[in-house]
Amino acid sequence: MIIGKSKKPTGFKNVNISSLPVYYRNQKSAWDEEQLASGEIKAYFLLPNVTSLLQPLDQDALENLKLNYRKKLLGKLIEDLEEQRATECLK
Repeated sequence: MIIGKSKKPTGFKNVNISSLPVYYRNQKSAWDEEQLASGEIKAYFLLPNVTSLLQPLDQDALENLKLNYRKKLLGKLIEDLEEQRATECLK
C-alpha cells in the first residue's frame, strides 16, 4: 500500500491507478487513519541490530551506492569543466 497526499499524483497522469500492482490511497496528511485504526496495517518493532539481518540495504549498502554515484558525478563534472563542456554536463 502506498499512501500519498494527492488523489491523482502528477506522475500518474495517463495511468489508471487501480491497474497498478499496489494499492494507492490518498489523504491530505499522508496517513490513512481508517486503515490504521481497523488493523489492516501491521507495524513491527525490530531492534537496530536485527534489521540489518533482515534488510541488507540497512547495512550501509545504500549509503555506499550514493557515495559512489556522487563521486562519479563530480568526477564527470570536473572533467567536463576542464574541457569547457560545463553546460553539457549540467543538462
